[in-house]
Amino acid sequence: MTAGSDRPDELNPPEIGFGWYAYSPSSATSREDEDPVIEVVRLKANRELGPFFEPEGLISDDFDELHRWLGISRETFDDAMAWSERWDFRGARRDPRFETERRILVARLRNEVRDGITIE
Repeated sequence: MTAGSDRPDELNPPEIGFGWYAYSPSSATSREDEDPVIEVVRLKANRELGPFFEPEGLISDDFDELHRWLGISRETFDDAMAWSERWDFRGARRDPRFETERRILVARLRNEVRDGITIE
């Protein structure tokens, strides 16, 4: 410790030089360490990004994250990813099977997700 300071030396700025120094509190946590609060999930067919969206954009295409955040099963995740791959092409929405399969997946998701999450 430097004389007159109660902080360890590595937290004290050098005696020579100019600059700004910011020290975060020891209890600070990174936003990346926190799970997002998801209130709405929109199921959309997108081959590149996956089918799980919220109003602001993509939620994730990673099963472990989605399971932790939403509570969905591996089977429903796999089926939704396959649906997204199968139907992401021009004209897919005109095929009645597209919406039929989507409705089935939406019903499954509604049964699996945590309370307070809306599936659209």
